[in-house]
Amino acid sequence: IVKLAPCPAGPTAPTTKGLPIVSSNPMEVKVFPNPTATSFNLQVSNTGSKEVKVNIKDLQGRVIKSFVTTTFKSNNIGNELNAGVYMVEVLNGEEKKVVRLVKY
Repeated sequence: IVKLAPCPAGPTAPTTKGLPIVSSNPMEVKVFPNPTATSFNLQVSNTGSKEVKVNIKDLQGRVIKSFVTTTFKSNNIGNELNAGVYMVEVLNGEEKKVVRLVKY
């Protein structure tokens, strides 16, 4: 019979040098309507930085369009895209979110 030590009570958080790691406002990316036949609205919120970089890529990873925008701004994108599936990559410092777009 093997006896194991009891688990600590309550949830534990990862630590760095004794201090808990606190995630501050993760980035949220909204793209709508998706799918669409015309254009998309892109909104980025809850980021630490006001400026974010946006890359629109095809499924082979080629950058179709790249631009810098600010948080809480509605960006109209995709009018120039042909029908197909695309990936929108939003970068804010170390944080990255990817959203799939479908244009028909």
